This record gives sequence, structure tokens and C-alpha cells, in this order.
Amino acid sequence: MKAIYKRDLLSYFRTMSGYVFFAGIFLICGYFFSLNNIIEGSGSLSGMYDALGICLTIIVPFMTVRIFLDGREVNTEQRLYVSSLEATVSKFGAVMTVFTAAVAGTWIFVGILSIFGSPYIAETVLRQLGLLLLCACMASLTMFIISIAHRKMQAFVMIYTIVMVFFVAHSLIRLGTDAFYGRVFWMLGLFSQYSYFGAGILSPGSLVYMLSFTGIFLLLSCIMLERKRQRGL
Repeated sequence: MKAIYKRDLLSYFRTMSGYVFFAGIFLICGYFFSLNNIIEGSGSLSGMYDALGICLTIIVPFMTVRIFLDGREVNTEQRLYVSSLEATVSKFGAVMTVFTAAVAGTWIFVGILSIFGSPYIAETVLRQLGLLLLCACMASLTMFIISIAHRKMQAFVMIYTIVMVFFVAHSLIRLGTDAFYGRVFWMLGLFSQYSYFGAGILSPGSLVYMLSFTGIFLLLSCIMLERKRQRGL
């Protein structure tokens, strides 16, 4: 399992994808930090983290699909020796290590802001936690889609269709609905749950929702990969 984790993690940096990802993340953060905090003199990093959340929603599926489908031949060979659970956990760990490093890197901007003022540390920590939970949800969902899809384009279409459904559900929740549809939209309200952390609010319900979301789709991914393994796919 450690070997798979190490190989998948290093695969991001054997090509330009990992370097482009980090460069893009810090470029976006730097732009919004300069605009909102340096020029306008705000002590809140909300603008930067809001932009980062949108970017990660788009980027996470690309980074996750790459780690699975770019090495399909190697992965087919590994399934003969490694259980689906070990492969799923290792790959998820590699993906989340990259995103955790990117989110942790935003402390650079917190440090810069602390030189000139007093940043809202508690709010910043909750926003970072929310970003990590959002990345975990998106990565686990993408892994499940990959386990049932056969081509990259098919996987991307399915993933971003579901993302659009989440956005629509989030919009409808904000507009307000009756009790029945409210419950339905709540189950699809991944971004509504994330919005609590995005606002610097610790919501136990949202925490349980996002952790459960991640766990369920990781379990489904493991089941589907195991079925493929038994059929020799």
C-alpha cells in the first residue's frame, strides 16, 4: 500500500501537472490576496478562500482522474496483487496529500497579513477545514465515477453533470422549498454544507454530512473496483 501511495504521489511531480497545479493555486491566491487584503486593507481572507473553493471544485476531478486513468496498464497489473481497499485508500491518500499541501500553503498569506494587521485565525482555520472536506468529497465522488466509467471523457461528463446538480440544489435551497423537496435538495446540497465552513461557521451537521459523503463514495469505489478485479477487467 505504501508503494502505491508513494508512486501515485510522485507521479504528479514526474510530469508538469503537479507544478502547474501549485503554480495556478498560488497565482489565484496571490491575485485575490492582493486585491482584497493589500489594496482594500481587509483583515479577512474570505475572498481568497471563496475563489480557491471554486477553483478546487473544478480542478479536483482532473487531478483525481489523472491518477487513475493515466496508468491504466499498471493499475490492471497491480490489481492482481493488491486488494481494492488498499488501492482505493492509497490513491485517495495520494490525492489528498497534494490538496492538503496546497491548502496548507495558504498560511503564507496569513503570515503576510499578520505583519500588517490581525487576520481572523479562527475563521481561516474553518475555511481551510471546509476546503479539505470539499476536496475529500469531490475526490471520493470522482473515484466512484472512475470505477464505473471506461473513458476519461465519459468520466468528466458524468462528474461535471453531478457538480451542476449540486449547484442547482444549492441555489434551490437558498431560494427555499417545501418540506419534501427541501429534504431532497438537502441530500444533494454538498455546496450548501460547505458554505457553512466557507462563512467561518463550525456546523457539526455539515461536518458529519461531508465525512459521510466521503466515506460512502470511497466504499462504493472499493466495491466497484473489487467487482472489476474479480472479472479481470
